[in-house]
Amino acid sequence: MRKLWVFLLLYLFMAYPVLAQDINRRQALMGAVNLHTRLNDYWSFNNKWEHRAFYSPLQSDRQDVELFVSRSISLSQLLGGGVMLRYEIQDRQWVYRFIQQWVYKGKLFAWQYTHRWRLDQTISAGETTRWRLRYRWAMQRSLSGRRLDTGELYAKTAAEILGLYRNKPEGVEYRFVAVLGFLNTRQYKFELGLDWRHRNTFAAGRQEIIAFTAAAYIVL
Repeated sequence: MRKLWVFLLLYLFMAYPVLAQDINRRQALMGAVNLHTRLNDYWSFNNKWEHRAFYSPLQSDRQDVELFVSRSISLSQLLGGGVMLRYEIQDRQWVYRFIQQWVYKGKLFAWQYTHRWRLDQTISAGETTRWRLRYRWAMQRSLSGRRLDTGELYAKTAAEILGLYRNKPEGVEYRFVAVLGFLNTRQYKFELGLDWRHRNTFAAGRQEIIAFTAAAYIVL
């Protein structure tokens, strides 16, 4: 099972740069660091930093900082809210996003799965507030057995659909993520993968971004 997942991800890494030569697509690099703190039995705090750059040619696009608080309302459900600060490097402007979220977690055989509903509002200078309603389904499993232990690899996939609204419906966006992760310790884990995004808007038409991603997760 492990060899199959590794082969599929390596194949995607090699194939997608070739596929992405189509003029309707852009290629990107994304890096993220997530800092997670458990405040008590119910509350937790997450701080995420993310940077995205396009290549061919290499060009920094944006830098995000997200502050998020969540509360467990049952063994499988969480409610949360937060704010994201984004600096759009090419436009030299700040963007602010307010986030509300509900998460349900479960397990199916060796897979851990997550349903996530998120509503957010994006505010930028000179523009009307954009609303987005998002639904995300994610699954994760160990590549070594039914349980993920330290020193083991794991696979994670996620699919998401977003509805966009600014004064009127703007369009829809689809996302798919596939990553290969390594649980170093219970405090540190690392992921490499692909992030595919396809947006179809009434004004700008179809846009597609394929990004190579790297992320670190740290529990404080």
